Amino acid sequence: MQTGLRLYQAIIDQSQALGIDFDAAAHSCGVGADLLMSCFDEPTHTKPHDLYDVLTRRRIDAISSFLDCSGFRVFLLADVFKWEDYSLISGSGLFAGPSTADVTRANEAALYLHSVVSADVFGSPEFIVGEFIAATWSKTLAEACTKVAVSYRKLLAWKNGVATPELSDIEEIKLMASAMEVGTPMVMGGLGLLKYEDFLLHGTRIDIEHELNAALEVEIW
Repeated sequence: MQTGLRLYQAIIDQSQALGIDFDAAAHSCGVGADLLMSCFDEPTHTKPHDLYDVLTRRRIDAISSFLDCSGFRVFLLADVFKWEDYSLISGSGLFAGPSTADVTRANEAALYLHSVVSADVFGSPEFIVGEFIAATWSKTLAEACTKVAVSYRKLLAWKNGVATPELSDIEEIKLMASAMEVGTPMVMGGLGLLKYEDFLLHGTRIDIEHELNAALEVEIW
């Protein structure tokens, strides 16, 4: 299935539920209809675009508002997370969940994500970058970036709060997470791409396992 197709479908479904056309729905999501459609090989008046280049943090927030769902669910619908993004943590001492065979992947991922939220690392780029340097047995950030093949300039800007990563940077973030042997959401949270508020809806903490399952329930038609 094409990356993020459930997000596209969810926007279409919501537009129909609200009785508005797709152009208005896309506008509510902070993006032009043609630009959004171009991410899914639809006939448009613009060239094809990568979904993750289009899904800026501002648009993620707008889509969350339009769909009346958590920001975390928007990430799920956009297929940002794969199982390996969670499973890196499950065998380590940082993972405090049950080890019984009947624990589902959704349950295990939810337990890990609860630990991410509880760890309160959101918006701590200096901490994440420091851990990245240590995990790669490096003396400097430049050395760590060379070893893992990620952009030194980007990480320096993230560390110093000059810039915040976007979804277009997800592959480099996943390389960092792999080198650190922690799940991708932990690194995303520390660098500020994933926010504590993404786990809230109307000011209340979401049921993470419910969100994981609900995102999969969107039917493509």
